[in-house]
Amino acid sequence: MNDDNARKERAALASIFASAGLTVAKLIAGLLTGSLGLLSEAGHGLLDTGATTLTYFAVKEASKPADDEHPYGHGKIEAVAALAETGLLLVLAVVVVAIAIYKLFSG
Repeated sequence: MNDDNARKERAALASIFASAGLTVAKLIAGLLTGSLGLLSEAGHGLLDTGATTLTYFAVKEASKPADDEHPYGHGKIEAVAALAETGLLLVLAVVVVAIAIYKLFSG
């Protein structure tokens, strides 16, 4: 593994821990206050933690050299991971909007 790939992996790993810490803090604050805004931010943070974990594994996989099944290497996995992360954020947005609408009409 070259220095650039090792640096990418360390950055992704640090991002996982930072994201997880912020998520826990937002969740606690949201539960204590009952704030939908903070709870949705905690949900966003949870997805960010999952996304950064996915990024970590994608970066690790992308650094592998070309083989018989992947003659051009594994670099495209980073783009696939980014697409998956976008899908996760879309799901979260739909859930937050649904909960907000429910709260608006349920009093």
